[in-house]
Amino acid sequence: MRSKLGQDFWAGLLFVVFGAAAILIARGYKLGTAAHMGPAYMPIAVGALLVLFGVVMTVRSLARGSQEVGVLAWYAAALVLLSVLAFAGLVRSIGLAITTVALAVLCRVAGRYWGWGETALLALGLATMVVLIFLKGLGMALPLWPGQD
Repeated sequence: MRSKLGQDFWAGLLFVVFGAAAILIARGYKLGTAAHMGPAYMPIAVGALLVLFGVVMTVRSLARGSQEVGVLAWYAAALVLLSVLAFAGLVRSIGLAITTVALAVLCRVAGRYWGWGETALLALGLATMVVLIFLKGLGMALPLWPGQD
């Protein structure tokens, strides 16, 4: 069944809301330039992209219609939210590597789309990429393992 206010419409609207929120929150920070980015540069850039993508998605859904919104999987949504909150709360105490693996495992439990072997590969690959990007590439001051400060 096709509906004008279907999944794509509501998803696009959410993108617009979250993008606008990111822009509004980052307004009080220094923007900087592309060569010397301030703390507001990335949130505003990503927020603007979210708003743009959301507007395109919403307008497109109104022109074409989209699938009706089904029942929200509350259990899965709660586990994904819990995994993000657990990541934020645990990264300083148990380290970036272990926290990233735990995030991938919690998300696997929420979705149940992959087997445990695929989840292990995803977790190890994700942890490797996160460590390389945030610790090595960007030089963020996060502990890699428990007990490191």
